[in-house]
Amino acid sequence: MNLETQQLGLHPPLLPRKRKIPKRLEGTLPEPSSFTDVKMMYNKYFTDALDSLTREIDYRFSQPGFKQLKQLESVVLDWEIIHKHDQTTNYEPLCKLYEWDKDTLKTQLDMMKQILPQRYSSVQDLIVAFKTFHSETQQLFPDLVQVLKTLKVIPASSASAERSFSLLRRLKSRTRTTMTQQRLNNMAILNCYPEYLDKVKLQKIAQEFIYQNEKRRVTFGSFPA
Repeated sequence: MNLETQQLGLHPPLLPRKRKIPKRLEGTLPEPSSFTDVKMMYNKYFTDALDSLTREIDYRFSQPGFKQLKQLESVVLDWEIIHKHDQTTNYEPLCKLYEWDKDTLKTQLDMMKQILPQRYSSVQDLIVAFKTFHSETQQLFPDLVQVLKTLKVIPASSASAERSFSLLRRLKSRTRTTMTQQRLNNMAILNCYPEYLDKVKLQKIAQEFIYQNEKRRVTFGSFPA
């Protein structure tokens, strides 16, 4: 290890200084870990991190909401599964929750199977293929469209929603207390989706703003094409 650190120009890892528990806290705190080797110390930190990561992953994918989302996804990706009647593929509560008619959904899935016999591995691929249909054909699958829309808007995690709430604290500051609700909504949308905002042509927007009336054209002039 020392040879590798020398090759990389780094200082070799050292054991932390041993600390004693204050007398007033003796008996209330566990004894501090005493490592005799640097490798043993980092091995303990690494295994603890892996254990924590494993617990979080197990908790994430064992939640009832994830099971419901997986069941909803299997409706459109595995069209035959909705015809099964075993306990593991009971979609009655799912259809009742979203107010879908199960028999109608079955019929539309059978029709879709005739048009698109290929099975898709992701909902996004299926949506792309569905968008290639004419609008008259898409209107034949109203319940299936609702299923695809539901899958499209359900977030896989709450991170995006939490980020949008964090944005409000930066947007609605003390210096912007007179901002209206409509403007706040527009600003929040722009900050939540910067990838779309980067594609906007600012020169085109400025040109449209200037040509709203004659006074703006006289004041600002025009942008070169």
